[in-house]
Amino acid sequence: MVTARHVKKIAVLEVHGDLQTEELVEVKNRMEEWMDKEYRFFVLNFRHSERIHATALGILVEELKRLRHNGGDMKLANVRGSLKRVFDLTGTASLFEIHESEKKALESFEFVEDAA
Repeated sequence: MVTARHVKKIAVLEVHGDLQTEELVEVKNRMEEWMDKEYRFFVLNFRHSERIHATALGILVEELKRLRHNGGDMKLANVRGSLKRVFDLTGTASLFEIHESEKKALESFEFVEDAA
């Protein structure tokens, strides 16, 4: 399950459970909904997740590239444990800006003041 909300100009998607291909489709759909509302900046919060499937990780990288190509960005929060190891082992950790908390991820966007 994915819940979504916004903080100023940033859409925050919180992933609940493991991120398999099916859940990533939900993430993509939510991102597209927010992009239709002119949101280009996203935080994916993995506070309630422990695993990610390799296929889902690849799709996440493609979404990151698409956002950056269109002047947006995606930052990750609360990537820990086995989830962090997958990002590290696949080399994708270097592609994303990963923050220890949602608050820090929100604050990392330069245009956000007192985001959290």
